[in-house]
Amino acid sequence: MVVGAVGTGVASFLPWGASGRRTRNSYELVAVAGRLDLVPQVLVRPSRAWYFLPLCVVAICLFMFLRRPWCATVLSLSVGLVALGLGVAVLGSPLGVELGARAAVATGSCSVVGALAMMVRTMGRRRGRAADERVVPT
Repeated sequence: MVVGAVGTGVASFLPWGASGRRTRNSYELVAVAGRLDLVPQVLVRPSRAWYFLPLCVVAICLFMFLRRPWCATVLSLSVGLVALGLGVAVLGSPLGVELGARAAVATGSCSVVGALAMMVRTMGRRRGRAADERVVPT
């Protein structure tokens, strides 16, 4: 989960798309898409949340260090889903696709799978504790 989120953070700075001789990273693509009205108005504000990705990655690492797995899991799931969405959007666009978009899809997938695995794991622990508490000694 953390590895996927950190990988997504690194991938966000790699080149994602090329138009002509210019390659652009994810932050430049989000800015250009917003400026040129290439993104539906409903998605303009959520796409601007991408600028907070590095902060979210640091927060995920901090939450795991502080032993707050649920906070890290929710944030990691969000980061992974957004990275997947943006990566797939770039892969389906007419831009020349670069390494960053492919890496974001791969690391975003790892982040989502890791977050879901952490949810299942912690929910199993909680159910086990709840079952132990219901047992009445006779």
